[in-house]
Amino acid sequence: MKFSIVGVFFLAILSCGKLGDKGSHGNVASTSSININKETASNVIGYNNAMVTYMKSAASKIRFAVGDFEKMTNMVASQRKEMFEAMAFIGSLPSADKKTDGIILTEGTGLPEFIKADVIKAVKGTSEAFNNAHQAYVDFNNYLENEDFKDDDWDKGASLIIALEKSITRFYANQEEAYTILRPLANDAENKLLEDHPLRESIMATKEDLTIVEKLVNLVSDEQPNRDAITMNYELLQGNLLKHKRLTPKLLKEHFKNQYYDNFYKHIDEFLQTVQISKQDGKFTSSELRDLQRKYSSIISSYNNFF
Repeated sequence: MKFSIVGVFFLAILSCGKLGDKGSHGNVASTSSININKETASNVIGYNNAMVTYMKSAASKIRFAVGDFEKMTNMVASQRKEMFEAMAFIGSLPSADKKTDGIILTEGTGLPEFIKADVIKAVKGTSEAFNNAHQAYVDFNNYLENEDFKDDDWDKGASLIIALEKSITRFYANQEEAYTILRPLANDAENKLLEDHPLRESIMATKEDLTIVEKLVNLVSDEQPNRDAITMNYELLQGNLLKHKRLTPKLLKEHFKNQYYDNFYKHIDEFLQTVQISKQDGKFTSSELRDLQRKYSSIISSYNNFF
């Protein structure tokens, strides 16, 4: 199996913004409509931020392992050792069991009881998959360095490749599950704390438009893109761009946020131009998808800078 590097990249950076100090990349309005107080909202945001930090750190190492996966597979298939630097998991490894700012992810610190068990299960699944991927990767490198393949005709190497592939797949599945479970409540929590914020209208506009961008990158990175859905979300985002980029200019300037806000919508515009070109071609090439990766990353950065 070959991993889709484009799809992996998008999944790794979706929902990577922190709430409260950075912002969420989820749905603008939660369908749960849960009534929570500000103390609970603050606890949820604290947990979400800690989870995002862990997920981003773990995903960055997994992406490097994905980048090495094809070379590892080719060595086993050809039964020939090649130069292998094994850099994916160098440096300190993130831990979901470690207390950070008073929060232990695998214990669900600060989360309401009605959601805690489900979030913990997804986080533990992500952590376990990450650790297993790391172990398979290290074992494969040791297997190469010791040249144990000379004794078993690459059998163990093939087993380690399968283990690595399964672990990476499970990592992304559990990561997505954790975000899916926590996101509605996290958005409710953020909305609660934004109730009296002077820039609430502009903030909610950027959240809404980033949500549409997220839908678009998921759609275009699909193996069989849904053209109608792409067109619908493209036109929605295009309309929002014209409407939202002119919101509350005086307030934004008073809070020294006008340049950050303008920069966010500048990157939205550039992203739309790339999607439009691809729509006209009737297909999304690898080059266009990489271009969308870069533009989406710029949107994320400008969004975080705005907050």
